[in-house]
Amino acid sequence: MKILKQLQNPDFRLVLLRPKDKVPYEMQWQKIRNYPFNHKRLEVHKGNLGIVAGFGNLVILDIDDPNLANLYDKLNTFSVKTGSGGRHFYLLCEESFQRSYYVLKDKKGELRCSNAQVVVPGSTHPNGNKYVVHKDVPILKMSKKDIRILLGTLLDKVKQQDVSRSGVEWGEVCQMVEGGYSFDDVDREMRLLDFSKWIESGMEYRLYTYCGAVRKWKQHG
Repeated sequence: MKILKQLQNPDFRLVLLRPKDKVPYEMQWQKIRNYPFNHKRLEVHKGNLGIVAGFGNLVILDIDDPNLANLYDKLNTFSVKTGSGGRHFYLLCEESFQRSYYVLKDKKGELRCSNAQVVVPGSTHPNGNKYVVHKDVPILKMSKKDIRILLGTLLDKVKQQDVSRSGVEWGEVCQMVEGGYSFDDVDREMRLLDFSKWIESGMEYRLYTYCGAVRKWKQHG
């Protein structure tokens, strides 16, 4: 797959995805299994590719709602139309964020800041549609404050509708899957967050929950 000029930044890192898939299949892709644009692994790879937020100060605004995406098309930055009709807006921000990703209000998308990835143009969505360049311009530099102003109330914390222990844990797993986390990543984070049911339950329950979240994301992402 040809790597577009805007993504040929030596500090950016790309990851390997299977054909028509959105999830990295190599372990520890956030740390070691990621590659610069000119790496030989990318040249021979036959599947999709993803780009990891955080490397090279890259931040990606991933808008799932097509109507909201149309509103943000005013941004003069490199952007991609996703296979589901949403948008990926690429930004550069030198400041660090407290979290690796933020789920936007009403689950209209995510702000991916680090340890999370999105599928790059030229790849194929699970529904068969292509990811294509929407706006072919340089990546815009923005401050953390300006990004916060840009998103406004979309970054306001949303109350969890299902306040049961299982509901809260399910919501956390779904958010991590949306951020591109592998099962091992989710397992580690859930333990660090001290979610008791996840910790106390067996591997069958954890895998079932994770796979359910992946299926949900593939259907709606």
